[in-house]
Amino acid sequence: MNKRSVHYLALGLSVIEGWLSPTTAHIMATLAHQQTSDGIAGNLAEIGIHHGKSFLAIANAVAPTEKIFAIDVFEDQHKNVDQSGHGLRQTFLDNVNSYAPGLPVVVIQESSLDLFAIGWPQQHAHSIRFFSIDGSHTRNATLNDLKIAAHTATEGAIIAVDDILSSHWLGVISGVFDYLSSGGDLIPFAIVPNKMLLTKGQRFHDRWKKYIRDHYGRSISKRDVPFLDYFVDVVEEDPTLIAELIGSPAVKVMR
Repeated sequence: MNKRSVHYLALGLSVIEGWLSPTTAHIMATLAHQQTSDGIAGNLAEIGIHHGKSFLAIANAVAPTEKIFAIDVFEDQHKNVDQSGHGLRQTFLDNVNSYAPGLPVVVIQESSLDLFAIGWPQQHAHSIRFFSIDGSHTRNATLNDLKIAAHTATEGAIIAVDDILSSHWLGVISGVFDYLSSGGDLIPFAIVPNKMLLTKGQRFHDRWKKYIRDHYGRSISKRDVPFLDYFVDVVEEDPTLIAELIGSPAVKVMR
């Protein structure tokens, strides 16, 4: 990770309103940076921004030629079909300015259910390398958002789906089942605290699964757990990951 990512995880993550496991934030950031190290290029995107807590976990991994899309209804709450979050656009932009200043953010104030109609996935086909899905948690919206991610994903893309096992938002796992049962291109490789991680391409499935095992092996509670026709590793919460960053030289420099 670069210094700005370390600074956000160590000092910013805990102060921004939202819902994101520190362990998952750490994993998302390291994977986004590793993509660049592996030569995987492309833009980044998130559906469901709220105030940017998870958005900023991947934001500072944007390479100089890349953009990051922030998709949310924000104040257009009449489009928030299940009332899953009430984010404010200006609060989000203020947080970006604090923890990722100068970031090439493209804000799309729309419901993700309208993105195909306005042509956004078609315009960005095969161009997104990291896609975070954390918008409406209904079955229909989750399926829709996975279809958008699949349509826009590059080979080696990583897709993170929020609240996969939440008893409060059963529409998420229902939508994921619908997508995977239909034979979609995205392949799950891990369950991390409160999210499922998927990728595009069997070669990259094996690559990212190995990466998780190599870098987060101490936090894995079970390996190759059956999930429909797939096998995923299960990563548990590990408080030491962020604690190690707090004492790092990068944080001291940024202060």
